[in-house]
Amino acid sequence: MSHRRSKEKARPTVMQGPIVEDDHVKKLSKAYIGTFLIDVRCLDPHWVDAKIPNREINEVIMNGLLASFTAGIRRTAIADRMKATCDRGDLFSAIDHLAERELARLGIEVTEDHMVNQRNEILGKAKEGSPDNLSQISWPAKKGPSLDAGQHRRAALITANNKAKELNRDADSKGIDRPLPEIKDEVSCIFLLTRVRILLMFLLKDYYWAVEFYDTSKVSGDTLMKLRANGHNLSQPNSDGLMYLQAVTEIYDPKKPRNMTTEALRCWLQQIIGIGEAMCPRAMAIIRNDVFRESLSKFTSTAYGQKHFQWSPMEKITNSKFNTVC
Repeated sequence: MSHRRSKEKARPTVMQGPIVEDDHVKKLSKAYIGTFLIDVRCLDPHWVDAKIPNREINEVIMNGLLASFTAGIRRTAIADRMKATCDRGDLFSAIDHLAERELARLGIEVTEDHMVNQRNEILGKAKEGSPDNLSQISWPAKKGPSLDAGQHRRAALITANNKAKELNRDADSKGIDRPLPEIKDEVSCIFLLTRVRILLMFLLKDYYWAVEFYDTSKVSGDTLMKLRANGHNLSQPNSDGLMYLQAVTEIYDPKKPRNMTTEALRCWLQQIIGIGEAMCPRAMAIIRNDVFRESLSKFTSTAYGQKHFQWSPMEKITNSKFNTVC
């Protein structure tokens, strides 16, 4: 007698929690001024106004970026752009300098009307942010924009250029700057290609990179944290330890503690801190644990702790009987 197994009907996917609007994306959109090519050396990666300083440079990430540069540098790609906050007036001063240069290049008299038109044209291109149509600006103020996302790209680009300059100096000291010989054989060809490769970085705008600029007066609190979270960039996410430190510092701030429901906390951790949906339950269990909070905050305040702290094993520890022993 044959037995037939009844096929189960495919179950519909059940959504976990209600759909929530991410208002901080709207706020960032309103604060966005435009994208420009700028010398990354004028960007300040040190967050003097932040409760938690910017993470230290990870040599592994930076060396990986340096290696990727040899295959092709992505200065203007949308996914790889740096993000910075600045005073709107300082940026508009830089735009005005560029507008004056453009009018002079076109042979147009610098009048107020012409300046307004040229400025609007530059801002229109910057808002659009097309990789093939970005304007290059020079920063006029002493204090540079605050670099909120992209410090590893900045460090890698500066390192790559510095190494290229060292190679160039070595070449000059050995007399390689003399007129190149006629290419007659393979050796001459290799010699020429080596020289071209040394100078390639300088021909490609040196230290310039595409940077998205946001009005610092319109970006603060959770919106600024979201900009700095790197959650959008999966190749360079913040470590679990840094995410934990950011979360407990904001939630349990003695001056203005947050009293959030479970659903509100889940949304906040995903939208602001950048914790993935699958990892959120574990993260919430650890963050809400009162017994370990002080010791874990001290641990994740160090570079070692941020590197080695992980949600999965820490959840097992915080949910164990260790808290009763403590």
